[in-house]
Amino acid sequence: MSYRFLFLCFFSFAAFAQQPTDMLSKLIKAPEDEKVHLYQIISQAYAILQPDSAVHFVNEGMRLAEQRNDRQGQASLLVTLGDINALHHHTGLARSFYNEALGMYRRLHDAAGVAHTYDQLGILDGNAQNFGQALKYYQDSRDSIGMVETYEGMGKDAASKGELESALSWYLRALTQYEHRKKEPEAYFILLENIAKLYQERGDNATALHYLEDGIRKSRTQRTPQNEVHLLNDEGEILMEEGEQAQALALYKQALSEAKKGGQAEEQAEALIGIAGILRKQDATASIRDLQQALKLAKTLNAPKLEARIYGALAGIYRQRKNYGEAMDALTEKHHLIDSLLSVDTVKEIAALDSSYVLLRAREKSANLEQVNAIEKAEIRLAFIMAGGGVIFLLLVWLYLRKVKRLNAKLKRLNFELTNSNRVKDTLFSVIGHDLKGPAGSAAQLFELMETEDFTPEEMKGMISELRKQTTASLQLLQSLFEWGKAQCGGLKSIQRILRYILL
Repeated sequence: MSYRFLFLCFFSFAAFAQQPTDMLSKLIKAPEDEKVHLYQIISQAYAILQPDSAVHFVNEGMRLAEQRNDRQGQASLLVTLGDINALHHHTGLARSFYNEALGMYRRLHDAAGVAHTYDQLGILDGNAQNFGQALKYYQDSRDSIGMVETYEGMGKDAASKGELESALSWYLRALTQYEHRKKEPEAYFILLENIAKLYQERGDNATALHYLEDGIRKSRTQRTPQNEVHLLNDEGEILMEEGEQAQALALYKQALSEAKKGGQAEEQAEALIGIAGILRKQDATASIRDLQQALKLAKTLNAPKLEARIYGALAGIYRQRKNYGEAMDALTEKHHLIDSLLSVDTVKEIAALDSSYVLLRAREKSANLEQVNAIEKAEIRLAFIMAGGGVIFLLLVWLYLRKVKRLNAKLKRLNFELTNSNRVKDTLFSVIGHDLKGPAGSAAQLFELMETEDFTPEEMKGMISELRKQTTASLQLLQSLFEWGKAQCGGLKSIQRILRYILL
């Protein structure tokens, strides 16, 4: 099974249900927060036939996502770039983009994104370990859709290696995840097609038809004819292979009718090719007419591969009718289309490859710049921290010096007060020792004489008068001393402290 078909199954249905031109008109009117997703859808629509355009739109989306700092959008676009490069067999580039997306999803803690990227890596490398990692993420988050994606990826990987039984086993596991759903998504019908193709490869057309018919029934129940048309064409192909020409013709006609109603030009062309193949022996003219109608549709779709198939079918019918000139012309057109397609595909793939390399180099340069920027920011933060630390240190030193200065001033004041107090104390001691001691001693002697000797009243009166004079002089001296000490020691309390000290 080709990687091209795997790619179709992994992209969302929206990318294929709408024409790129419709999406481009939506892109012009869309708000900024929706444009990144629209760029991704448009890129997916161009991925198969115009990879250069697909990469261009991814680049546009990436620029917008970077401007908006939309990490989720950038990671999703990186996966799309990986898908485009994987589709066109640029495995190394695809792996680089997937790995970058994986790292980004991890930083965003997006388990679903990590799991999806592991799925894509598993498909790219056929690595069961990547599928196992994806399955673990989906099981942990109980994401049944994610589990379907992983099972399908493992099935496709097995099918690409020719391991049909293993592929069927994985596909059937995926199918069980759709049980008990009210409405089946587009991916369900694609899965049924895959299962039917595998059974067809095994030669079990009956089982293949069973799955296709089951899909047709459900499509009719859900009223989604766009899914039914694919399955009808596939069923017609199997019945034609089985030799059931009438049934196959009826199915192709039914597919043609439904495709016309749904505006599915490519499916109309496929149905017409099938009808022409059945009628080529019975009514070659009708077959040619159907193929020419299919050719017009293919040209409208700008699908050169489909045109080449139709020219090949026309050449076969012309040969059958022995119209060798027309057959040669048809074959010439077929080969011309194939050659031009190869040339165009080569040019487009080279352009896509160049664009991918340019984007990869730009991403690497951006990553390097981000790393340098992060280092510079870290250095700036460190410088700010060091500067802040220096300022805090200087502030602490200033506060300490201020405190020391304040304490020194206080100590100086206290020293001055102590010196002054000592000077006052010495003066007081000197006064007490010289000026007060004499009168106090004389008064004590007089009192002693008055106590021990007998004096006449006149003598006693003279002694008392003398004693009064001495005590009055001592009192005046003490009063003067008190006032002086008060002035010297800064108040009453200070002088009282000094006097208490002296008395003690």
